[in-house]
Amino acid sequence: MLQAKDLLPNCDAGRAAKAKWPTLSRSPIVVSHLSPTLRAQESVSEHSPGPIEDGEIPVRTMFRDRGVGHDGRPKPSYFRKNPNTRGFSVDRMRVTDPESLLVNKKADARYNGYLRFIVTRSTSVRTLQNSEGLRLFCIYDSATAQNRAHADICQNVHLEPGTKNRKKLMMEFAWQLRESFSGAHSVPPAQPTVS
Repeated sequence: MLQAKDLLPNCDAGRAAKAKWPTLSRSPIVVSHLSPTLRAQESVSEHSPGPIEDGEIPVRTMFRDRGVGHDGRPKPSYFRKNPNTRGFSVDRMRVTDPESLLVNKKADARYNGYLRFIVTRSTSVRTLQNSEGLRLFCIYDSATAQNRAHADICQNVHLEPGTKNRKKLMMEFAWQLRESFSGAHSVPPAQPTVS
C-alpha cells in the first residue's frame, strides 16, 4: 500500500479526511512522485479490491445538468477543478454492476432527479500527457467501506498560482480529460465499452 509520502500533493487535501490519508504540503514545482509502474501496481485504500488495471471502465456520475454542453458531453470546465484539488470521483465497473450503481446514486444526497453517467477507460486517462511529455492524470483505487468501487482521477501536474499561462494550461488539461470521457448516458454501461 502506498504511504503518505508517496501521494500526490494535488490530490491529498480533500480526500485525505475521507480516506484518512495524512495530508502533504504542496511543493512549488509539482510533478508526479510516483512512477507509472508503481501507480498501476499499488493501492491507496485498505478497502481496495485491488489496483486499477489498464482497460478498466471508470464511470463518473453527474448530478446536475449544468455541467453538460449542447453536444451532450460534459463542458471542459466540469473537468477543471476537482482533478487538480481533491480528485475526480469515479466508480469502477469491474467492482460494481450497473443496477447497483444506479440504485446507490439515486440514494445519494446529491440526487435531485437528474442523473447521468460519463465513461472512460483507465488506459485513456493514464496516457494523457502535456506538451513536455509529462503524464497529466493518475487514477487511484480509493475504495471506502461504503463504496468498494470508488476511485479518484487526480491531476499529476500541479500549477502553482502565478505560473505563466496557468489558467490556459489548466483548461488544456481539462480539455484533454474531457476528450477521454464519453457523452452523458442515462444509465451506467452494462458491458466494458466506451462510446
